Amino acid sequence: MIPVKLTLEGLFSYQQRQEINFRPLVEARLFGIFGPVGSGKSSITEAILYALFGDIERLNSREARNYNMMNLRSNRLWIDFIFNAGNPSQQYRITVEGRRKPKNYHETESLDRKAYQKSNNTWLPIALEKIDEVIGLSYDNFRRTIIIPQGKFQEFLQLGGADRIRMLKEIFQLEQFDLYNKAKNLFEKNHEILIQVNTRLESLSATPEAITTLQDELNTITAALLQERQKYSELQKRKDQQALLYEKNQQWQGLKLQFEQLNKEAEVMERNRNFIEKYQMAESSFRSPLDLLDEISNRVNSLEKRCKELSHQIEILQPQRNNIQNQLALWKQKSEELPFREVFVEKIEELLHYRKIQQQIIEINPKIQALIDQIKSHDETLKSKKEEKSSILKEYEELETQLPNPNEIKQINQWFTEYDRLLEAKQQTEVRKQSALNDMEIIKQDALQNSHLILCHELLAQKSIPEVLEEIQRNYNLSKNQLDEIRNQIQSLKVTTKLADFAKELREGMPCPLCGSTSHPHLFSAPEVEAKLKKLESTEIQLKAQQQAIIDAMSELKQYLGKLKAKSDEIEKANRGLEKLTQQIDLHFNTYHFDGLEVGNKKAYQEFSEKIEFLQNRLRKLNLNRNTLEQEIHNLEEKHRKQSTEMNQLQQQINFLSGQAEMLKNKYGGREWEENFIHSDDELQNIIKTTLEEIKSVKKELQQIEEQAEKIQHHWDQVNAELKSKHIDLEEAKEKLNVQNRHIEKILTQSPFTSLEQIREILSKQDYFEQINFRFKEWETEYKKIESQLKDLEKDTYVVNFDIDNYEKIKEEVNNLSNIIEELSRKESVKQNQINEMKEHLDEKNRLMSESERLTARESRLNDLKNLFKANGFINYVSTIYLKNLVRAANRRFLELTGHQLQLQLNDKNEFVVCDMMNDGHLRHIKSLSGGQTFLAAFSMALALADIINGNKPGIGNFFFIDEGFGSLDKNSLRMVFQALSSLQKDNRIVGIISHVEDLQQEIPVSLSVFLDPQNGSQIIPSWLST
Repeated sequence: MIPVKLTLEGLFSYQQRQEINFRPLVEARLFGIFGPVGSGKSSITEAILYALFGDIERLNSREARNYNMMNLRSNRLWIDFIFNAGNPSQQYRITVEGRRKPKNYHETESLDRKAYQKSNNTWLPIALEKIDEVIGLSYDNFRRTIIIPQGKFQEFLQLGGADRIRMLKEIFQLEQFDLYNKAKNLFEKNHEILIQVNTRLESLSATPEAITTLQDELNTITAALLQERQKYSELQKRKDQQALLYEKNQQWQGLKLQFEQLNKEAEVMERNRNFIEKYQMAESSFRSPLDLLDEISNRVNSLEKRCKELSHQIEILQPQRNNIQNQLALWKQKSEELPFREVFVEKIEELLHYRKIQQQIIEINPKIQALIDQIKSHDETLKSKKEEKSSILKEYEELETQLPNPNEIKQINQWFTEYDRLLEAKQQTEVRKQSALNDMEIIKQDALQNSHLILCHELLAQKSIPEVLEEIQRNYNLSKNQLDEIRNQIQSLKVTTKLADFAKELREGMPCPLCGSTSHPHLFSAPEVEAKLKKLESTEIQLKAQQQAIIDAMSELKQYLGKLKAKSDEIEKANRGLEKLTQQIDLHFNTYHFDGLEVGNKKAYQEFSEKIEFLQNRLRKLNLNRNTLEQEIHNLEEKHRKQSTEMNQLQQQINFLSGQAEMLKNKYGGREWEENFIHSDDELQNIIKTTLEEIKSVKKELQQIEEQAEKIQHHWDQVNAELKSKHIDLEEAKEKLNVQNRHIEKILTQSPFTSLEQIREILSKQDYFEQINFRFKEWETEYKKIESQLKDLEKDTYVVNFDIDNYEKIKEEVNNLSNIIEELSRKESVKQNQINEMKEHLDEKNRLMSESERLTARESRLNDLKNLFKANGFINYVSTIYLKNLVRAANRRFLELTGHQLQLQLNDKNEFVVCDMMNDGHLRHIKSLSGGQTFLAAFSMALALADIINGNKPGIGNFFFIDEGFGSLDKNSLRMVFQALSSLQKDNRIVGIISHVEDLQQEIPVSLSVFLDPQNGSQIIPSWLST
């Protein structure tokens, strides 16, 4: 898994959207994420873990995780993580989104995780389970090996043996070696099949001898069957010949009976034939002429009837036509008076309009007077507001001259802000320096009270620890020399003692074991040697104890010296910081160039700030009042403009209405106008209404009568035109009828028929004709067919003279032979089936015996495999191999990081122990390591584990992320860790670290800096953009 891009918004301290482009980081191979404690560094890895697995270490689902993960100033949480994974590598994307509920700030919606895969530059949605397949690790093992969160760096070292085995089983897919159930299933299946095979063998009793006996019986039956089939074949041929003759004989007798019946119907068929000939003649000669005659006759009758109907309608319409014409003339006369009545209505309406205008003029005059009063009042108010505005402007200009330049105010504020920051930094540095000095005194007092340093207490009270360490080192060397000298003396005395022992055992005449002499005149003796040897051995023990005490003291002093060195480095660093801050303060003082304000005088600056704040507040208030007055003045002027406009419009309206009233009075003023003027408006409206209704009634009645007259006239014209047309058609039809009658009489005289009635009667029997015609043709066809068949059959004398009794005898013999053959065939089939079944059983028996032997041997091998795989034995064996390889790979770095003093090993419980090279290679528990040593061990193990995982899981990629402070390491260990990290670049590894250690940040050029802004939340600045 190689990260490409990460976008954060609303997560923990990340209030605003922040984006991380991992491409420069990945290309650098070694990168860091640095920032103060609490700045939001670890949230980056937690965002990646939550995107990949939907889980984080800091909070679980029962701790209101969705609410607590969301930034308190944000209403939306957003994570967008893009990464490459898989083999071959493909790009994937995961988004996480959550929002606060609008009505309840303390409740959030469920976080929505979605996954995508890039295909042809398009993000296609995929199931989240696909991400788990691509990563190939569970959440717990991913955070132990690839992205290790804060505080979990040492977890793998401290896991128990069983838990570590389970972890390795998942990481390296060791479940493929969990073959016990498969072996057990194969064993059980094999055993079950073996039982089935043996059971089947017991049920099979077939033998070669039994098959031979059955074959002999089959041969006898087959020979008898062949003989009977030959007889049957010959007799069957005779039967087939007789059957053919029998069939023809039966056919001949049947045809004879049918032919006799047809002859009985011959007389009736002759009569039918005569009727058919007459009908066909009448049909061909008279059907069409008669049909035409009937058609013409029907048309003549129809036209005569229609002419009578139309004549009757003319008689009815004529009086109606005359009556409506008289009514139409009367109403036209009335309509000629309507224009005079319409003019009368128009005059009355104009009179009403004149009165309305006069009323409007009366209503408008008070409005104009009211507007004049309002305009006068507003003018007085406007004048007062303008005077107040002038007063405010004058005061604003006076105060504005007292306010310094805004840029100068800004520069003064920035100068004193930076001055406060430098003073605070200097104070904090002095506090750290004094704290380190106090710690050094505490360390020295602790050394004075340390029981392991009892022999150094007097020296420690007088000298520094380095001087004491140097002196006891000299004492150690002196003690070592003394011990070596005493050991040489002891060795020499032991040789002397051995010679004395030899001398005691020598006897005169016996050869000496050293020189071989048999004469011993002067025997060697050393009575004082044993006492001296005991004294020297006692001194040796004392010196060894003294030397061990010195070694212990040196070890303790080295630890104290290391602590003092760290504190000394802190003091030195603080001194450098103080010197640098003092220089910065001096330089900052040199940049002060503001007149009227003493440099560094905070009281004067406070008074200056308060004065500036007072002036700015007063100016803001005056500006606000001025804007309010300007708006009020603008509103009054706008109101004055609108009222003046309204008054002018009303005056124009009065002028217009007065003109209209004068025009109407001039137009209609007269006697009739004066007479109507005495009526009220309602009376005039009633007059208008009554007159208009009369006009409308006359127009409506006239229109109805005109429409009715037009309708009657149109109907009369249609009927009269149709009557004339029908008279003409009737004369033409009568002429055609006479012509057709003459034509029919002519062809009747030329036919065998006597009258038209006779012909019509014959043609009326069409159904009868069709019936007898069909029956006659059928009879005639059948007669000729049977007559021909009888002639053909009577040509063969064997057919006519067939012997039926002989035929029945042959049939009986054939049936008997068929039964015999069927029985023999059945017996043959039974015997053959018995033989085949016996052979199959024998073959199966032989096959099952071989199968039983094979299954028995396989059962033995499967039982051995089952016992081998039992209780995860094989997995534990493979896991131990993996662990040993892991320890071997980790030790390559751990030995180097610890100066070849410590080495990791496995005990018989697959638990980690430490081999202490400084103490004769003795083993001790992993938890006995110091904090820095534990970190180095965990660091080495994590790198080794990541190496192996990258080799076994191509989808993970050569990526490794450590979220650890590195604060437990001294400078030397930190340097070695950095060298180890740098060496990973050469191995094409990508390693990211999260830390607050400044020394480490200086060594890693490509990094992200994270800082917490009080207003905007966590901010991320890449190192390549920080300049």
